[in-house]
Amino acid sequence: MNMFRKKTGDYLDKCSILLHGYKLFAVLLLAFGMAACDDDNTVPEPDPEPTSTFKLHIGEGNIVPMDLGAPDNYPPAYMAVLVMEDLPADEKIIYEGSVYSTENPEPDLSDCVFINDYSDYEPFLNWDWEKEPLYWRCLYLLHPLPGTTYYVRGYVQTNKAEYYSNTVEIRSSLTAPVAENPDAYEIPVIFHLFPDAEGNYPVKDWMVREQLDYANYVYSNYFNLPGQTETGVRFVAATTAPDGTPLETPGIVHEKEAVEIDYANVELDDRYIWDNEHALNVWVSPINNVYEDEYSIFAGFSFFPYFDEDEMMEGCETPYQPGVVSGIFLNTRAMTMANDVKSFAHEAGHFLGLEHVYIEGDDYCEDTPWYDRDAYLEATQGNIEYTRTDAATGEIFFSDNIMDYEYGFMAGITPDQVERIQYTLKHAYLIPGEAGKKDTPAVRSAGQPHRFGDKPVR
Repeated sequence: MNMFRKKTGDYLDKCSILLHGYKLFAVLLLAFGMAACDDDNTVPEPDPEPTSTFKLHIGEGNIVPMDLGAPDNYPPAYMAVLVMEDLPADEKIIYEGSVYSTENPEPDLSDCVFINDYSDYEPFLNWDWEKEPLYWRCLYLLHPLPGTTYYVRGYVQTNKAEYYSNTVEIRSSLTAPVAENPDAYEIPVIFHLFPDAEGNYPVKDWMVREQLDYANYVYSNYFNLPGQTETGVRFVAATTAPDGTPLETPGIVHEKEAVEIDYANVELDDRYIWDNEHALNVWVSPINNVYEDEYSIFAGFSFFPYFDEDEMMEGCETPYQPGVVSGIFLNTRAMTMANDVKSFAHEAGHFLGLEHVYIEGDDYCEDTPWYDRDAYLEATQGNIEYTRTDAATGEIFFSDNIMDYEYGFMAGITPDQVERIQYTLKHAYLIPGEAGKKDTPAVRSAGQPHRFGDKPVR
């Protein structure tokens, strides 16, 4: 459309003999391909784009379960393999990977992405494309939701163009729904989605639903792994605003202005902070000023629960003060990456009083083995490895706790952790609904920044 407008404008500038009243008529004639001022001044047809011989596809047999060495009752993971062939000699692969969605049958870069830089990767640079196709993994789907269909397309960007493969479907071998528990405490949740500078929402509604659903699989002990148990907690999408207005999309509010969060100095305008007694606030925006190692992206952070000083729980060092607020911050950049589905469940654990499991004595739970995280990163160098070495006994175990970091199953919670969660529900402030102590509402003014606690935990 813009190119047509430009050519139309150029043409009318040259036809200066036309009076202003005839210009619209000339535009209409041009739009229908009719003659204009003179035979030499017709608008040329654009040259057709050259057709590349490069082809890519994912076959039915190119979706395979990953062998993680765990027993069959552990959650499944899948790998997709992309077949690439006939890359022209003047084209070079820059990026390769995939995109996926649970809603869009033809996913693109606006959906979840799993893409890596291969611009200097020798096997790609030296491949003999005339001899044979190249088979290369384009996706690890590590935490598929039970009963969910994922639409997946391979993706390649070269120095000439970008390419998508056909769409294939991946569906978890687990299909049963989350077991109902009439005694579980339901925590309403509201996700505040902030647009980018152009007014677009990078995080889509289906990505939010994934986060909530995965948290309920974890907190219900859906996977029933050894040493894990039901927490008695469920997360539900808030259905109304604090003033009782029904939400157009349960659990989601699309804010109107772009916001970025400074991890070193967490502030947010009061207009975006809903009453903590009404719903658990989850703010989704870019998070700046964070530490990221070469193997991971900063997914988000939260705050430990607040208690009265005489009821403080071990590890929660900040007593409650009237007017304090709490919630969860998730990084937009991470939420649009593949396999980030577990971030809300992890940060909700912090909100409910859980610490990371990998440091000795750090999480105040006897039934969570600890390990040397730095040694694990050094040994694996970013490669997928689900086992850990118990620092106390030397035994090898599978990482399956939601309060660990990748790579692991991140699928459940232990009885000692549940004790901390239940203590929080009984004694902490700022728990939505009837649980916990009641907050003293602070006087707030929209347009004024509100500063959070000085000890966020990621």
